[in-house]
Amino acid sequence: MKHSKHGRGKTRMKHLISAADFSREWLEQILSEAETCDVTALPGKPLAQRDGRKVVLFFAEPSTRTCDSYDEAAQLLRLRRKTISGKEGTSLTKGEALSAFGRMESGYNAGVLVMRMPVEGSARWLAEMYRRYGLRTAVHNAGDGINQHPSQALLDLLTIKRKLGRLSDFSIGFLGDLKNSRTIHSLIQALWLFPDIRIVLVSSPEVALQPWYLNGHPGVVVSDSIEALRGCDIVYVTRVQRERFGSQIDYDRVRGRYVVNASVLEMLGPEVLIMHPQPVADGEVHPEIWMHPQVIMDEEARLGVPARMAALLHSLNNLDEVTDISVPAPLINGVVRGSIADAIQRKAERERYFLRISDGTVIDHLPFGVGSMVRSVLKSICQKQDGVVVLTEGIESHRVAGGRKDTLVLAHRYLEPEQMAAVWVLAPDATFNVFREGQFHKQHVQHAEMITVGRCPNSNCITRLDPQAARFPRFRVFRDAPVVQCHYCEQAFNTNEVFA
Repeated sequence: MKHSKHGRGKTRMKHLISAADFSREWLEQILSEAETCDVTALPGKPLAQRDGRKVVLFFAEPSTRTCDSYDEAAQLLRLRRKTISGKEGTSLTKGEALSAFGRMESGYNAGVLVMRMPVEGSARWLAEMYRRYGLRTAVHNAGDGINQHPSQALLDLLTIKRKLGRLSDFSIGFLGDLKNSRTIHSLIQALWLFPDIRIVLVSSPEVALQPWYLNGHPGVVVSDSIEALRGCDIVYVTRVQRERFGSQIDYDRVRGRYVVNASVLEMLGPEVLIMHPQPVADGEVHPEIWMHPQVIMDEEARLGVPARMAALLHSLNNLDEVTDISVPAPLINGVVRGSIADAIQRKAERERYFLRISDGTVIDHLPFGVGSMVRSVLKSICQKQDGVVVLTEGIESHRVAGGRKDTLVLAHRYLEPEQMAAVWVLAPDATFNVFREGQFHKQHVQHAEMITVGRCPNSNCITRLDPQAARFPRFRVFRDAPVVQCHYCEQAFNTNEVFA
């Protein structure tokens, strides 16, 4: 989701979905507002009156600190509130689509819907559905599976700013289950927006951080030794996420491997601060140091109230903001234009395999072996078009790597730009030869930011579990790698996996 800027240099953002949406300007603004909230958030001194507006707290997964601090924040803002604990109290257990549930809550005057779901991408999906239906309700992601927890990143940054006096030029180590911790995912993405942040990642290999969260930043230290955390200003600890493991055996392999106790704290030094999003569930921060002044996890949790007050106020003040959910058009170059007769003659003289066609599309320069996959993709996106598709495999050609290529002839079929982009991610050098109304036009996709076909391989993605969401797949494209990232669950995959 893109940020929009309006008046007085302020950045506005209606929804709170992912740290990937943050800008440094917006973070500095919201943290400044949170500090104001913390000063004045006293009993009997509410900050705002929002008659008629309601905050709905929908937690399909258990929560203590996030739910309670959002509730306290809403009380201090004099907002009406409703809490739904567990999806058992909703028609989602009957198979109702998430967008239908969300539309009803919006219709019952929800200004902000704070939601925690076990399904990755659910918050972004619902926010985009609100846009499609023209509804003003804002969505706050209080945790979507292992993906994101953006409001936790806000309170973590607020904690760091208070304790260090800055949000730049410091070292922070992350310890524990880095793969499944949505709090770590959000905080790391937010930290990349500030200068001179040095990051150390310590975990068991089985729960190492996914590489796409590093965003290509050099100099990150990766280790399985707790000794690597020496010299860090902050060590951010997280529990091993028992609920994210497929079996008890897998969980037992990594649980209890890292414990920050008195001796570890002494090794880390007298200046280091220990943070933890809580709950501490597996002794990863030993009880013997819970009251130590360097262990600031309770102060960190308390700052959830002002951070979420600022976030709620910001959303309520920007309910009329229109989120851009359009898909950027691919950049397509026209290479050759001319008459069909001339094109056929040129091809016939140069390449014996060439099939005459007077109406349709020829997709050329497909890598050998890719043609069948492209044909399968086109079959799924061109179902309503009539015509014949002819695949010719293994054609000798000195113009492609390996000396062999595949070609697809689509008689009486034409591709939309987004369909051409889907072929392009599988075959970046493919050309599209269009024969139509006596004219020949050769095209090539130069770049596409996003494609709208394919199937997310993540079985816990909203597009795999919600029938309406399945109709709107979206994948961001990486320029320098055969990898795409699901727009909803934010996980990255090899291109071939998406079209398997």
